[in-house]
Amino acid sequence: KLMQHRQRELDARLLRLSEKRRAEEAARQQLAAEEHALELARADRVAAISKVFDALRLTESNDWMMACAHRRELATAGVLRAQKAVSEAHAQLLSARNDLKKIELLAERLAKEELARAERGEQRLADEFAANRFAETEKRRDES
Repeated sequence: KLMQHRQRELDARLLRLSEKRRAEEAARQQLAAEEHALELARADRVAAISKVFDALRLTESNDWMMACAHRRELATAGVLRAQKAVSEAHAQLLSARNDLKKIELLAERLAKEELARAERGEQRLADEFAANRFAETEKRRDES
């Protein structure tokens, strides 16, 4: 029963790990989208600078670029958090795997000990039976 519990725990942690990996992939995709938006904003700012001086367009372009840079920083932080979550989930999975392996080894050792105990009991009965037969044979020989 304990092994079944550990197996369920291992399965749950494996599921959590796959969810964290999906979240990490989504964060990476968000980062890529934000980096692309930042590149577009930089290109727009370069275009605004190279044209006839238009303060409003240059200000808007600069603000857009700064907002994109900020969103990219947030996306980068999201990727780092997702990577940390994946690492933690992986460590928990390994811990659950080790716990299950320990239980399996313990169950195997207990089964071997029970088998050895049963064999010793059978050997003891066989020895007692043989000793009784020998005693009866000796008793009959003494009587004859």
